[in-house]
Amino acid sequence: MVLVCIGICKAISNCAAENLGAGRYYAECTQTPLPTSGGRTRQSPDKAHARRYFVKAEENVPKAARTPDLLATRFIKLFGKLFAAEARSKTWSAERHQRLRQRYSARVLEVIRNLMIEQSPGVLPQSLLGRALTYLREQWPKLVRYLENGDWPVSNNWVDDEQEHRPD
Repeated sequence: MVLVCIGICKAISNCAAENLGAGRYYAECTQTPLPTSGGRTRQSPDKAHARRYFVKAEENVPKAARTPDLLATRFIKLFGKLFAAEARSKTWSAERHQRLRQRYSARVLEVIRNLMIEQSPGVLPQSLLGRALTYLREQWPKLVRYLENGDWPVSNNWVDDEQEHRPD
């Protein structure tokens, strides 16, 4: 089982930490343990981690050349829709949350999947965008697993929420 970093993190092998200054770090873990029947757990890659690959690809493009049609930007916006839906439904019951995921999030994920399949052949695999698409393709079955249960988090990146409640 991978431990999830939900606090101030400087160096955890399963996290990517970014210094925010004043001794605070933003951490993104790559996997969240999800419960299964029989008391076993399974791992689900974090959608924030998948999104981060596209952010890196977008940052590699000069600012003057960035447009809304840039492929990395399109993926980032689609992932943003998933996170926005989760934020709006944060206080909902698990059943209602799962209905939202099945009716809305599943459609957004289908758009992401179709875009990935359509665009992958034209992208160099070793480029930053190619790596993002490869990660997305290889992790796809695990990335969509959260649709199965309204209690499972879309992301295990809880640091921003936890920072307010942590002593400095």
